[in-house]
Amino acid sequence: MKIGDLVMWTEYAAGWSDGPQQGETAGILVRRLPRRLRLNGRRLSADRVEVLDFEGDHFIVRVAMVEASK
Repeated sequence: MKIGDLVMWTEYAAGWSDGPQQGETAGILVRRLPRRLRLNGRRLSADRVEVLDFEGDHFIVRVAMVEASK
């Protein structure tokens, strides 16, 4: 996935209750967020991305929740 790609929800995201269906359009990828690290260097957060949906809202999700449209 690269910035500007149209992204869709994955099967992982569809597993949440009242969540989107797999393959539904999530929006446009705006940016990738760097991992946050603890003081000892261990990973604190998963890879995340910011998505702009078609209603103009920005939201941040884990990379596993969206995939680039084909």
